[in-house]
Amino acid sequence: MTALNVSLSATLQGELSQPGAWAYAAYKDPTTGSLVWTSLVTNGAVASGGTVSIALPSTFDGGKVYFLIQSQAATDPQPFDLETLITTESQINWGTASQYGYRYDSFEVTLLDQGADAGNLTSVNGFGLPMAVSIPYDNGTTATAGYGITGAQLVSGIQAINPALVYTYNYTTGPLAGQFRAALSPSEAFASGITDPPFKPTDWTDYIDSLKGPQAENIILTGQFNGAPDAEKVWHNGGYFAFQLQWDDAEQVFWLAPLDNSQIKGFIRLTPDNLANSIYSTLGDADIYTSKTDATPFLAGMDTGANNQWGKVLLTC
Repeated sequence: MTALNVSLSATLQGELSQPGAWAYAAYKDPTTGSLVWTSLVTNGAVASGGTVSIALPSTFDGGKVYFLIQSQAATDPQPFDLETLITTESQINWGTASQYGYRYDSFEVTLLDQGADAGNLTSVNGFGLPMAVSIPYDNGTTATAGYGITGAQLVSGIQAINPALVYTYNYTTGPLAGQFRAALSPSEAFASGITDPPFKPTDWTDYIDSLKGPQAENIILTGQFNGAPDAEKVWHNGGYFAFQLQWDDAEQVFWLAPLDNSQIKGFIRLTPDNLANSIYSTLGDADIYTSKTDATPFLAGMDTGANNQWGKVLLTC
């Protein structure tokens, strides 16, 4: 069992000590798959002086602990009860956050009782909360990590990417109305349902066009695939990979061709549109060929985010 102690800063406690403010921590139970909730603030009442200890079970060897802060009108006779409305991890997303008036972020951990155990503050879902982590060790030392800047600085930096576009969203009701709620990330933009999102695959059109020619061969992707089962539970062996980008002017497609020293084989064929759709988020498709001269692919229409050796190559793009 691991104890995760969650402490709300004095500033945050002051903001949330109002009727209509709620805060939670939640993680997915590895045995049942259901969410385990811990209340941090209940309708303005801060729990345990702002520090709550969460006992993660021994079966929780890795995953995310989510933190949610909700703002609702104090006069609402039927406030949104997140513990009832959100029952699976996948439901903690941009859509429900907008619908139910909450912001969220997460702390991702690996807990295998090994030297490689780690914690991660980043999230591809965007930015919701400024957080820091502190880990005390048995030898009396402590390791800390954080963002290095304030949440306000981070928000203003995101907003300044392009003042003509909307990257951040505020609470619309309750005691936090008008205050920052969440910042949209490139990967989340495609699933958010937002009309004309600030991030689009076409952002990369000029760059991709600049690669159409012999200059493409200046790009070589290398790395290590550790091996993994795919969606069909088929195991793919690990190995070193080295792939060179090539442009086929006749077919108007890109190829990733394995170099002679690459242990991972197979030729990856990508259209420019599928490449653009695979940069911010892996929504593109690729075809895998045994040889570039083959009439049909060995694997057709592979998701560019596939959990296999070719997906790993594409992940390094």
